[in-house]
Amino acid sequence: AVPRHAHVGAVLDHGVDPQKGPYLVTPYVEGWSFDEFRARAGRILPESAMLLIRPVIEALAALHSVGVIHRDVKPANLLFTEEAGEQVVKIADFGIAFQVHSSMARVTGQEVTAGTLHYMPPEQLNGEKIDGRADQYALAASVYEMLSGNTPFSGNSIMLMKQIEEKKPEPIDKVPRLVNAILRKALSKNPKERFPTCTAFCESLKNAAASVEEEKKEEVKLKPVKAIQPPLPAPVTYEPEIVKFQFHWYHYM
Repeated sequence: AVPRHAHVGAVLDHGVDPQKGPYLVTPYVEGWSFDEFRARAGRILPESAMLLIRPVIEALAALHSVGVIHRDVKPANLLFTEEAGEQVVKIADFGIAFQVHSSMARVTGQEVTAGTLHYMPPEQLNGEKIDGRADQYALAASVYEMLSGNTPFSGNSIMLMKQIEEKKPEPIDKVPRLVNAILRKALSKNPKERFPTCTAFCESLKNAAASVEEEKKEEVKLKPVKAIQPPLPAPVTYEPEIVKFQFHWYHYM
């Protein structure tokens, strides 16, 4: 079951309809998604992205602690809403979430590949065992999109699947090298090469963002004061000296 948490969208009921199949009942959440926010705000700074995803990390940690893997983390499923006069971030849409016991996911092959390709890790794409590191990959892909304006990979379904399995994401321009390195690790093809938990990923990103801020402050402190240039002397003009030549004409016989 999905645990109760301040940043987890509630699930009121679930079951299987004999005619329409599995269903999930959730409360209506009024607000907007990270997707809509990014479309309005454009590219987001690393320190701003950290503030946005911290509640998401807390929610994922709560889910993973009881063996629930979301399997479709993406900006469209991360919602801003208001509760008791305060803005709250919630992770929603547990339509394809499932529970794992030990290290074995008990799902069918058809269910394993459910999700959104732009944010899907290779192991989920290939129907392999997944754990919380699959959600970590999807969250890293979402952060990548917040910082760059684009998903790590793009193209049609065939191109996307090939890139997910083979290509490394391009570094994001105008983003610090350390932040790019952390995202590259969280987006590793092999889940063993990612961070052990979403919380560890978040802490690394938080420290990197803080480090960048400190570097900016130091740059301001150490910025040299521009020397005041003395006024240049007025240009000196030279009157050309006129030299007269006298020519004598001779007539030779």
